[in-house]
Amino acid sequence: MKKQKHGAIATARSGHADSVPRPLPLHAWCLLQRALLSACQIHSRSTAHPMPAKLLSVSIARPHEFLWRGQQVKTGIYKEPVPGPVAVKRLGLAGDVQIDKRVHGGPLKAVYLYPQEHYEFWRGVLSKDELPPGSFGENFTTEGVLESSTHVGDQFRIGAAIFEVTQPREPCFKLALKFARPDIIQIFRESNRSGIYFFVVEEGEVEAGQSIERIKHQPDNPTIGQIAAAKNRQ
Repeated sequence: MKKQKHGAIATARSGHADSVPRPLPLHAWCLLQRALLSACQIHSRSTAHPMPAKLLSVSIARPHEFLWRGQQVKTGIYKEPVPGPVAVKRLGLAGDVQIDKRVHGGPLKAVYLYPQEHYEFWRGVLSKDELPPGSFGENFTTEGVLESSTHVGDQFRIGAAIFEVTQPREPCFKLALKFARPDIIQIFRESNRSGIYFFVVEEGEVEAGQSIERIKHQPDNPTIGQIAAAKNRQ
């Protein structure tokens, strides 16, 4: 009997993972990004990001509505930290809401990580002394995991769950509405502080304060920072 493969690439090839359809196989995503990086003449090597890394906060959201162009719009960007263990499922965290799965959510964007290291930059841009964890719609606010040293296909163990890196975030208009800053989307892109999307390889519980261990490294693949920078050059 053949040993079952795990990970976003293996799942995409097998065509199923708990019967969840894959909108874009990760290996195809990697090939596209490598071609893009080659066209932009960006080298895919990076230095390993410093360890130890830590999960500072776990955040989820309930549906939130606001008025946009005369219409009520729902969003899950207003995420707030939650105490204690949180279950990680194939399509995200238990209790978290993802409204528009065309741009946020789905298996390849199941969990969103944003580095705490970026918060000082945003406090200056937004003229805010305080920005609580989850301010940018992230599920995980972390320390020691940066876009510049995290490669597509890298895998991380947090608590009892395992995650695989897939792609950077592309901000939508709801980020601008939340902060009442129409220019924040352009700043977000140009600052190359995109955050990181995860595919859930193994379900399990996570909790704020746990360490983050990189258990698989793919240094020949582009980093999240390189992909985001290349997309911004288009």
